[in-house]
Amino acid sequence: MSAIRPHSLSPSVRLRLTLSAMFTAVCAVLGLTAGPALAGPAPTREEVYRQLGVDAVPADYVVLVDTSGSMAADGRYSNVRKVLGSFLSGLASSDYVALYTFDTSPQRRYGGSAASRAAILDALPRAPTPNGKTDIGLGIEQALRELNRSGSAGIATVVLLTDGRQDAPGSSAYRSTTSPAWKSLETRAASLKKTWLGAYALPLRAQTGASLLRTVIPGTVVLEPSNGRGLAGYLDQSKQATRLAKARSVLAGDSGKGVRVTWTATELDPVAGTATMQANVASLTQRVPLTVSDLHVEASDGVIWSGPPPPVMSLQPGQTRSFTLPVRWNPGFSPRLWPHRAGVSAPLSLAGRVSSPWADALAPDIALNVPGQLANNGNPRVSKQAGSWRAVGIAAGVLALILLAVASTWYARAFPRLPAGAIGVYEAGVRPGVGFRRIDQFAVQRRRVKYASDAVGALIRVRGRRVPTSTFAAEHIGLEATLVRNDIRGTSRHVIQPGHGGLVGGLYLLHVRRGDEVADELGAGHGPVGTPSGSSWPVPESRDDGHDRGSSTAGEASYWDDDIDESAFPVRDDTTA
Repeated sequence: MSAIRPHSLSPSVRLRLTLSAMFTAVCAVLGLTAGPALAGPAPTREEVYRQLGVDAVPADYVVLVDTSGSMAADGRYSNVRKVLGSFLSGLASSDYVALYTFDTSPQRRYGGSAASRAAILDALPRAPTPNGKTDIGLGIEQALRELNRSGSAGIATVVLLTDGRQDAPGSSAYRSTTSPAWKSLETRAASLKKTWLGAYALPLRAQTGASLLRTVIPGTVVLEPSNGRGLAGYLDQSKQATRLAKARSVLAGDSGKGVRVTWTATELDPVAGTATMQANVASLTQRVPLTVSDLHVEASDGVIWSGPPPPVMSLQPGQTRSFTLPVRWNPGFSPRLWPHRAGVSAPLSLAGRVSSPWADALAPDIALNVPGQLANNGNPRVSKQAGSWRAVGIAAGVLALILLAVASTWYARAFPRLPAGAIGVYEAGVRPGVGFRRIDQFAVQRRRVKYASDAVGALIRVRGRRVPTSTFAAEHIGLEATLVRNDIRGTSRHVIQPGHGGLVGGLYLLHVRRGDEVADELGAGHGPVGTPSGSSWPVPESRDDGHDRGSSTAGEASYWDDDIDESAFPVRDDTTA
């Protein structure tokens, strides 16, 4: 890449660049981050060409000069010689020039480097051929042969200068412009393997055959007729178009390439959940300088970063610049309460606007197609130690409390508090007609009672029982009495309605509410001895796991009634015997 020559910059521009360099150096010494560099003037297209090294790209120029007899009129031929000198002086030394003259027949006058300007001009005849014809077709044929030579450049330009119509001799295959030879020229031109092929036809007066070049090379630019005064400008158009094609070929590899950001993580501290993220901002171009502006960081997954990135980055082709950002991450709540390491991948991305300082200079002829956004790569990971055994202990305690509450609710439902009072234990008399005699009694309270009766020689257990278990109503709480004997009679169980009695294992158990007296005897069929008779109290025999059920309102289901004849059991009479 050729350097910018000092004399191409104005004194004011050089002063601004010097001040910018001094400011950057001072910031570097003090450890400061410099802001955006002082913006220099936008480069011109010529400066871009120099930085690209456009003149080092070879191109072929085939120049066809009409030397027929009519070119001697009005000084047209001498003017062409003069203008060609100026045209050749602007070509690069890497360019190849093939010079042909044509009249009755074409002649190759020069073929070689464009740097030999004097040799090219000396190769031109001093004057046109007197009475020479104008065989434009034969001249174009030579141009196509030249462009198809071995080692020809991929970029080529054909320039045709003529002042006459097609006036070929009778022996020429191109005498008629509708002959097959012209179609053959078009086919040969289409088969040329060129990156870019430009063609310019310069008529030196009105009504010439210059436009015939367009029938062979469709993209030919036919310029306005000129008597020589505008010829230099027309020739310069072909030269500038060729240089533009050179630039386009050099920049082709950078089309669509932009900036890639690669993230890496350093200085990881999993205990504190911190890390240092390094962003490597790299230009993917080989020729085009890029500028990234409006730089800002976007975080995800709760990652917090500090320290803004530089607002603007200028990147030379292939250059990579880096900066670092401290980050911190808190994973938040996780159902994994035990100690573990939590992590998050790719938590940061860099956003900004990518452009090139060359875009305006090359527009609209060359579009750089620079992607406007940054491409973020890399998979850095930030981790932090999360959870603790303390959290596990707290969670276990909370769970235990919940289970305890559930168990307590279930226990209170399944085993309600006993109706306070006492239970009298009675045995049946040995003679007919004799009622029941109390042989023992014990108090009942809380949720369960366990009483060892010496008189009975058995263990009596009493606990609350809901009948049915689906209700909390107090009137459905009974006393589940269990008589455990140590002999062959084993265990008997019966649920007694509060304030009532029932047979359990051959004994009659009577529940008396708190404050009531436990009778010494119960009469057979007419209530306890010595007590007033009143409403009858049926006393059915118990069945294993059955229920002692009292009477209920007609048509209403009762949980206490047994289908047993009650006439054979004692009743309690609240009236005097």
